Amino acid sequence: MMLLPGAAKGAATPRRLRVGYFEDLTTRVLIHGIDKGLSGAGVRRGTVDEVRAWIEQGDIDVALLPAWDFIQVDRLEMIPGACLSVTGAGNIMLLCSKVLPTEIRSVLVDHEGFGARSLAHIMLPSQTGVYPEFHRAEAPLNPSQFNFAEAPHDAFLLVGDNALRIKRSAFPWVWDLGTAWKNHTQSPMVVHVWCTVKGTFLKGLDNELATLAKSNVKGIGEIAAREGERLGANPEVLAKLLAGVFRYEGGPAQFSALRLYLHELQKARLLAKPRQFTIYEERLSTNAVRLPRF
Repeated sequence: MMLLPGAAKGAATPRRLRVGYFEDLTTRVLIHGIDKGLSGAGVRRGTVDEVRAWIEQGDIDVALLPAWDFIQVDRLEMIPGACLSVTGAGNIMLLCSKVLPTEIRSVLVDHEGFGARSLAHIMLPSQTGVYPEFHRAEAPLNPSQFNFAEAPHDAFLLVGDNALRIKRSAFPWVWDLGTAWKNHTQSPMVVHVWCTVKGTFLKGLDNELATLAKSNVKGIGEIAAREGERLGANPEVLAKLLAGVFRYEGGPAQFSALRLYLHELQKARLLAKPRQFTIYEERLSTNAVRLPRF
């Protein structure tokens, strides 16, 4: 067994937990200050695809992932205490169409928006009677760089920062998938979750992630001001979004909402094989620290 310098014989070498995350407006309250606010953990920032690859390959122990990616990856369980859910029109998952909704045949999906694609696949047929083809963009659909008018697709599915940047008035029909999901299920939509590889002992990191989000909720005004400058958006509007439609607690309501999402995915045959998810809290001992509440 390899020992740290000065370690007593027989003592196991401690290893820091490795945390991976991605960032945009939708994750800001969950991750602001994460590089300084976690004890005993190393953090890595990447794209959604990179973070997913890291946890699949065993390069990290904990990941912040979109709910769709979390469900797709084997051997993961949800970390309770903090996640992102939306309770209505969050303007972070938008289907923007150049044609009437009944005429949509081809949808170009933002590069990191395939979770939103699953929502559109579930709900669009019941709303419009159409079953369009979905194509993943090779790069993010940044409104300042992408020419929507010349693209051959009928509609575009934008997520995160790109959804917030888009000029909705440029499209005849815009559909907010957060609102559509709420109307379809009467349930919030879980957007992002903290998750870990099954069998990992988090050493209290689950509580730290929840505490970090709780602390950042109190500083939403400051976060909105910085994000408003970055996105060229009104910080007061962003503050209302971050503090209103967005929710950051990860408790029973979010567990139920995520199970409902999984059920809808299976019913729509969007999963290659049956899936289920477990929650880290369910295997904690009775001596575990109580999670902070929002």
